[in-house]
Amino acid sequence: MDLKNLGELIKEEREKKAISLEKISEETKIPVKFLKYIEEGEIDKLPSKTHTRAILTKYLNYFNLKIPFEEIFQNEEKEKNTNGENLKRKIDKKVYLSFVLFLIFLTIFFIANKILQNLSK
Repeated sequence: MDLKNLGELIKEEREKKAISLEKISEETKIPVKFLKYIEEGEIDKLPSKTHTRAILTKYLNYFNLKIPFEEIFQNEEKEKNTNGENLKRKIDKKVYLSFVLFLIFLTIFFIANKILQNLSK
């Protein structure tokens, strides 16, 4: 299960009980837009990880749902770290390639300059 599936599960539970987001918001003091973010799986739009955990806990408790979402957070973090490392490697490769191309260009420039100096003598 991921955060998007968790949001869908909560939404299904809410719709099954025919409770509006506004009513939940009034009772839990969670802004409606935050509840929508959770249900739509857009957890990254919430203010911080601490807020997200607190809001999810409160929302799940509202429906008496016992879901170990901490594991979901850990899995998402691992995935983000892996993606971040891959991006860093791609950037590092681009920087390295740019540097190598610059050195090749610089070498060609100095060789051409030396040849021109020798021809002009």
